[in-house]
Amino acid sequence: MHSLKDNFGQKTLDEGETCMRIKATATLVIFGLATTLSCLAQETVVTRDGRRVVLNPEGTWHYATNASSTSAGSALDTVRAYLSAPSWRDRTPLVMSPERMKPLMESRYSGRRWEVPEFQLLTQTEPTPSQTGWVKVEADVSGDTISYYLKKTKEGYRIDWETSVGCNPMSPEEFRATRPTTAVRFRVFAKLDDYYNYEFSDAQEIAYSIAISDGGGKDIGHGYAKRNDKSGQALFGKLKDGRKHPIVVDVQCLPNARDGSVFLITKVVNLDDWWFEEPVQPALSPVRPPATGGRRRSASFGERK
Repeated sequence: MHSLKDNFGQKTLDEGETCMRIKATATLVIFGLATTLSCLAQETVVTRDGRRVVLNPEGTWHYATNASSTSAGSALDTVRAYLSAPSWRDRTPLVMSPERMKPLMESRYSGRRWEVPEFQLLTQTEPTPSQTGWVKVEADVSGDTISYYLKKTKEGYRIDWETSVGCNPMSPEEFRATRPTTAVRFRVFAKLDDYYNYEFSDAQEIAYSIAISDGGGKDIGHGYAKRNDKSGQALFGKLKDGRKHPIVVDVQCLPNARDGSVFLITKVVNLDDWWFEEPVQPALSPVRPPATGGRRRSASFGERK
């Protein structure tokens, strides 16, 4: 064997010993790198329903989203990507007018722990768009049936976030503080009630009392609809089951109202959901009956996702 001398001529190592030392050092370095990388690596698994889940090394997990989800070709894929998004910011590219929606979404979602909901699409086949490009996709989200309205754009389908989650032109706090005497259109949850107060304290015989909250779960107050007109009768027919229902109504306070939490319901726009479009609501393709149904939101739930 050849002898190797260091630069100072003080040590000699035979070639075999040098190779062994180099190999041992390289093995330790490679093992260390492999251990570090394995600790940092994420693992991706697939659930029974075909959804990809990323398992993080620290024990947390989230649903995986495709980089191409923002250009999802179908309405069903768009709703899947929206509901699987790991944060509300990841939802913004999937909604209509994302820059205008960002502050509204931040107001709705920030300051709370984000959780990706359990969901199942109840619309089983890709819906056919209306003449104006609209479709509706229903999903069971954490046990509640939610309708998502989407419009076909050149970038793909985008969700009408305001309609789908029940966003309104003003907050309940602003409405009660300003007591508007001209009609304000609200997407609300409505439930038949027996509360009569302030200007309506003696209105039991002439008006139905309806408890109203917004899509975020905040109470707006109580609206009163006349018993002897078509709107009031239609409301009673819808709400007499005692459950909360998503509807669209025009409301306003009486002149010189003492409190903004009681008001008139002047018009019923939609008794079936939060959809409306002026001047005419387009006909949407029917939704196929779900194989397993969710329930409409009841008095116990907080908000739409």
